[in-house]
Amino acid sequence: MLPLPFKGRRMHSNEITLIWQRLQLTPDQADLWFELAQAYATKGMHWQAGIATRHGELLEPVSGRPHAILKIGSASARGHVDETVDRAERSLLREKTSHSLASALPALRLFEADLQGQMGDAAGQFETLQQSMKAHRKLTPAMRPGAGPSLAEVQAQRLVSILGSSVALSSLYAGELDAADLASLHRSLCAALQAAVPQKIEFGNDRRMVRQLRVGLVAAHNPVVEPFLLPWLARLNHSAMQVMVYESGSAHSEALKACADRWLDTTDLDDAQLHQVVVADGVDILVDLAGHQPGNRLGLFARRVAPVQVSFLGYPHSTGMASMDWWVGDEVVSPLEHAPLFSETIAHLPRCMFAWLPERDDPLPPPRHVKAAVVFGSLNQAIHLTPRCIALWAKVLNAVPGSQLLLSASSFGEAAVQSVFKTQFAAHGVVSERIYFSGHSEPAEMAQAHGQMDIALDPTPFNGCATTLQALWMGVPVVTLKGGHAASRLGASLLHALGQAGWVTENESDYVTAAVNLARDVAALRLGRAFLRKQLAASSICDLDGYAIHFQTLLQQMWADHCAE
Repeated sequence: MLPLPFKGRRMHSNEITLIWQRLQLTPDQADLWFELAQAYATKGMHWQAGIATRHGELLEPVSGRPHAILKIGSASARGHVDETVDRAERSLLREKTSHSLASALPALRLFEADLQGQMGDAAGQFETLQQSMKAHRKLTPAMRPGAGPSLAEVQAQRLVSILGSSVALSSLYAGELDAADLASLHRSLCAALQAAVPQKIEFGNDRRMVRQLRVGLVAAHNPVVEPFLLPWLARLNHSAMQVMVYESGSAHSEALKACADRWLDTTDLDDAQLHQVVVADGVDILVDLAGHQPGNRLGLFARRVAPVQVSFLGYPHSTGMASMDWWVGDEVVSPLEHAPLFSETIAHLPRCMFAWLPERDDPLPPPRHVKAAVVFGSLNQAIHLTPRCIALWAKVLNAVPGSQLLLSASSFGEAAVQSVFKTQFAAHGVVSERIYFSGHSEPAEMAQAHGQMDIALDPTPFNGCATTLQALWMGVPVVTLKGGHAASRLGASLLHALGQAGWVTENESDYVTAAVNLARDVAALRLGRAFLRKQLAASSICDLDGYAIHFQTLLQQMWADHCAE
C-alpha cells in the first residue's frame, strides 16, 4: 500500500485523502494522478501538485492530456516556475511522432503563456499565444464540404477557438495595441470562428413585444463575474422574465440554481448539443457572461442560436463577433462615440454597468499610525502591471519621497516574480527597499491587506474592477487613468458612480498629481475609511433592486427592437 505523502506540512482535505485511497487500489491510473494534482493545487499546495503531475505524465504522455496540463499547470507552476518549464520541455521531447508533437505543441505553448502571465510578462504572453495560434492553424484540417465534421476536425476547431480567445484576452493586458487595433484584432479572430460553423437564421419565437420573455444566461466559472451577477439576479421579476441558466464549472451552482426557472449543467455538452437545447427551450434573448474568458461558449453564439444575443458583464471589450447583437455597458465604459470599436450595438445601463455587494462582512482595519510612511498599493494580479504601468507608478513613488508600494496577489509570493518587478522598478529609480510583496490568496487575508496601504493605484491599460471595489469597501481611495477602450475605463465608471470623479484622470501627469494630492492628506484618509465604505454602500453600485429593474427593462427594450424589425 502506498503511504499518504507530504504529511505534516499542511492538513490534507477529505478530497485529497479519498483520491489517495483510490490510487492505492489503482496506482497506474494517470487520471487519478491528475485529479490529485488538481486537488493539491486548489489547496495552494503547489509543489505537491507538481509532483503528482509528473507521476501522471510518466503514465500518460503529455499529448494525451492537454486539458489536464492546462488546468494544473498554472497552479502547480507558481511555486516552481523554472522547474515546470523544464518538465514541459522534457515531456515534449518524449513524443515520438510528428502527429503527437503537433497535438502536444498548442497545450505546451498555452502552458508557457500562462507562466508568462504569472511572471507579469503580458507582452510575452501575447506574442507566445499569437505564434501558437498561427502554428496550429497550419495544422488544422479544413472542414470537408457537404460532410459532417469528424471528431478530429471538431477538436481541432475547438482548439482554434480556445487559442483565438486566449489571444484576444491577452491583447487587453499587453497594452501594445491602440483601441482601433484591438477592435480589428477581435473581429479577425471571431471571423474565423464564425466561418467554421453553420448559423441558424429562422426562429419561431412569438414576436409580441409585451409578454413574458425567455432569457438564457450562458455562464462559465468565473470568480470575477459571479460576485457581480448573483447579488441582483435573484431580484428579477420572474412574471415578466423567465430565466434559464446554462452553466459549466461554477462554484456557485446552488446559488445560480436558486435564481433560475431552469438550470442546466452544460459541462458535457458541446456547442452543437447545447445549440439544440437552447432552441428547444425557445430562448428569446441569450446572454453571454464570459466573452473571451476561459471556458467561454462563443462557438455557440457564432451559430446564432437565439433571436437576440447579448454580451454582458464577463468581458470588458467587444467580442468582435458579428452574430452578437448587443454589448451592455454604461456611458463611461462604452460611450456612444466608441461605437466603431464594437461589433455589437452598444446598450447602456443608466448608472453603472456593475452592481456589487461584498461577499463577506470584512471589518475595517484600524487606522495606520499617524507617522507611518505613505503606502500606495495594488491587489491586482501581476499580469496587469505592464511596463507603462510600472513607469507610471514609479513616477508616483518618486513624487512622494519616502513613500512605499505594496503589491499583493497570489504570484507575488514567489521570489522569482518579486525579482522581476524589483528590477523593473529599479530601472525607474525606485529602490527595492521601497517595494513590499504579499502572496495572500485567501479572500479574508486579501481584504485585510488593505490595512497596510493608504492609497490604491489602478493599473493601466487593463483596469481592476473587483479589486477596485474591494479597496473602496475597505476604505482605501483609488486613482485611475481613463483610457481609450472599455477595459481601460472600468475604474472611471466605478468612481463616477461613487461620486469620486476627482480620482479619475485623463493623462499620466494628472494621475501622478491626483496620487500626490491624496498623499498630502493621508492623515484624513486614515481616519476616513468608514466614511468611504458608507459612501459606496449608498451609491448606485450597491442598489441591487434598482439595478435588477434597469437590466430587465433594457432586455425588454432589446426585444421590442427585434420585434420592430
